[in-house]
Amino acid sequence: MKSITVSVANGNYADIDGVLTDKAKTKLLSFPSAKAADYAIPQGISTICSYAFFESEGLEKVTISPDVRLIDQRAFQSCLNLKEVVFNEGVETINDFAFLYCQSIRGIKLPNSLKSIGEQAFSGCESAATLTFGSGMTHLGSGSFSSCRSLECVEIPDNLSDIDDGVFAYCTSLKQVKLGASMKSVPEQMFSDCTALDNVIIPDNITLLGNDSFCRCISLKNINFGNGVKEIGDNCFANCTSLAELVFPESVEKIGEGVVSNCTALRRMVIPDKVTKLGAYLCAYCFALETVELGEGLETVAEGLFSGCENLKEVKLGSNTREIGPYAFMSCSYFEHIDLPESIEKIGDYAFSSCNFSTICIPAGVQNIGMGAFAYNYNLADVYCYATEPPTCQMMAFNMIADEAKLHVPSGSSDAYADAEEWKNFYSIIEDATTGITPQTISHATIVARTCKGGIAVSGDADTACTIYTLNGQVAAKGRADGSLINLVPGIYIVKVGTHTMKVPAK
Repeated sequence: MKSITVSVANGNYADIDGVLTDKAKTKLLSFPSAKAADYAIPQGISTICSYAFFESEGLEKVTISPDVRLIDQRAFQSCLNLKEVVFNEGVETINDFAFLYCQSIRGIKLPNSLKSIGEQAFSGCESAATLTFGSGMTHLGSGSFSSCRSLECVEIPDNLSDIDDGVFAYCTSLKQVKLGASMKSVPEQMFSDCTALDNVIIPDNITLLGNDSFCRCISLKNINFGNGVKEIGDNCFANCTSLAELVFPESVEKIGEGVVSNCTALRRMVIPDKVTKLGAYLCAYCFALETVELGEGLETVAEGLFSGCENLKEVKLGSNTREIGPYAFMSCSYFEHIDLPESIEKIGDYAFSSCNFSTICIPAGVQNIGMGAFAYNYNLADVYCYATEPPTCQMMAFNMIADEAKLHVPSGSSDAYADAEEWKNFYSIIEDATTGITPQTISHATIVARTCKGGIAVSGDADTACTIYTLNGQVAAKGRADGSLINLVPGIYIVKVGTHTMKVPAK
């Protein structure tokens, strides 16, 4: 169709040069799809109505006149050959899906008069390499520029704060982002699947990173956090497979579920002291993760927190940690040692299943050990439990450990452990675990070893190396005889300095 002609006698409709309008000629209703490749909206038109240019395959350029105030939903949807849209000052609202799938548009320059862009208004404009916002923008709808796969740079205006979710999702060429000064949060899925994005700067005005906001940004290597971020939403950085280190700022108070799950290059992570609870499966299947520092405020190590982190070697728990959740360290197959603080009260089901412990020290305050908690630690040779009364122990808590594994308990407690469920399965129960350890100072020639809270201090010769062994001969720590604290879990250790050896308890 090339033209629509309306009789002047028609009481409802009219036309302007073959284009259908309402009788007052203020609303453009329908554009004949074969009319022209280059079209200018006539003066007097204030509304471009829904579906007005829908699937107009012949349209290549459109100029929006200064009189237009509203471009309604799906007005230009699927105009596959539309390459250029010229906005004059005047338009205030672009509604949902207005330019959806206009895959040939090469750039988007929005006027200062524009205030609101609706849901997926420019989604699927795959050729749009540039985007310029006007100064009057106040609202961006959900997915409004999603799947603009040629877009490389985005700068959010400082006055724009009302932004819905997924605005730039699947913009696979997006490399540079500048967030506006009025933004309080990065909405859910805002930059998810932006696979070229490699660096993000979070300004101080941002307090929340929404769920999935940077999920699957597989090139993301650096995140520069501002000092205002308080909450990290679920799966925020999940599947960011180039991210090697993540140090959350001290301002953060809450971190959601699966935030860095499947970040397969992540090697180090630091959680600040204000965080009291972490979401489940936070770091699940971060195969390269080696070192984690958990803040002093953390009370619970959440369910599945490090499950499948097969290269995990060191986790520092805060002194206020009370509970290790189910599956927290399950299948951390190279995880050989953890210092459980005295504050621990509960160890959940399969919490340390399929780790690589040779020795585990269970503090006196532990009251409950879950099903399979230490199962499949095939090299587990010594278990030190410092409670005089056996903690409640669920079935298979120590399933599939070495037959010759020894249970070390406080003096006078062996009979109680021998009668307790699960504990009685140990063939060898030895009364040598020190509970309420009494500080000791042991001297040998010029070397002095002292029991300290948190470990052992060795002094005598600052230039001399010392090695600390567990009772079964495993190296627990190395240091120097300079009087500084060597951090250890409570237990009995062999201290070797040069040719001198001595047995010293650590508190």
